[in-house]
Amino acid sequence: MGDDMLLTAETAHDYLAGKVSVSGCATLTEQAAEILGSSSGGPASTLNLRGLRRVDAHCAKKLSQTNARFLELDGLADLTDELAEALSVYKGRLSLDGVLALSDAQCDFLSRNCGGLILNGLRSLSDSGAASFGRHNGPLLLGVRSLSDSQANLLAAHKASLRLSRLAQIDASAGGKALIHRIVKCPNFGTNVLEFEGLKALQHEIADILRKYDG
Repeated sequence: MGDDMLLTAETAHDYLAGKVSVSGCATLTEQAAEILGSSSGGPASTLNLRGLRRVDAHCAKKLSQTNARFLELDGLADLTDELAEALSVYKGRLSLDGVLALSDAQCDFLSRNCGGLILNGLRSLSDSGAASFGRHNGPLLLGVRSLSDSQANLLAAHKASLRLSRLAQIDASAGGKALIHRIVKCPNFGTNVLEFEGLKALQHEIADILRKYDG
C-alpha cells in the first residue's frame, strides 16, 4: 500500500479482519470512518490509524463511536476546534502524539475525554489549558517542557494517572510541589514506573517528595 492512499470502506473491512495495514493511508472516506467506528474487540481492540494526516470533524465523530480500547491518531499535526470536539466523545484512550500545540478551546474539548489522553508532542500550555486538563478524569500524558507555578498548581487538581516525563525543570514553588505530590500519589498510567527523562536539574525540595514514591 503506497503513501497517501485513501482508506476506503473495502480497506476498512480488510483492516478489521487483520488482512492489511493502513499505515500508508493519509485520509479516509466517511464510509470507512463509519465502519471503523462500529468496530469493537478482536483485532480492533486498538484502532491504529497513525498514518492518517487529514481527518475532518464528521469522520472523527464516527471514529469516536468505536468500542475499541485505544484510538491512535498520531499522524494528525493540527486540530480544529470542531475536530477536537468530535474526538472528545471517544470513551477509550486517545493518542494524539503528533499534535504540537492546542488552543484553549481544544484543551477544553479534549479534557472531556475520560478514557485517557496521550499528548506527548504537546510542548506548552496556557493557564486555561492547564485548568482544563486539571479537570480531566482519565490518565493523562503531556509532553510539556515547562510549567509556571500557576499552571503546575492547576494540573495538580488532576485526579487520575499523570505523566509529565519531558519536563526540563520542576520549581520548588507551591504549585510545583503540589504537582509532584500529585504525580507521586498516582503514578504513570497505572504502571509502577515514574519517569522524568527531561530533567536538567533537581531541587532538594522536589527530590524530598520524589523519594517517597514507592516504585
